[in-house]
Amino acid sequence: MLECLLASAWRDTTRLAEIVIAKEPPFGGVVTCVFQVDLACLGLKWAFVSQFHSRREYEEPFRALMVARCDLIPVEFGLAQLTHCES
Repeated sequence: MLECLLASAWRDTTRLAEIVIAKEPPFGGVVTCVFQVDLACLGLKWAFVSQFHSRREYEEPFRALMVARCDLIPVEFGLAQLTHCES
């Protein structure tokens, strides 16, 4: 696991929360899974997977954009998993 990012307002059940999970697979590069979760009660809204050739490619355009747009913070994987499962 490279990192797990979660919307900073994840406790606010009136909002949607984004979760980004990034992993460095054995074949190289970075693979990410992005989820949007409706915290009120509807659960998963959408998800997508992206693959990047390098860690730099992941960090520069993708991670920076996601953190800025969604106000993401680094968290332990267990917290992101719990947030997704509780909704």
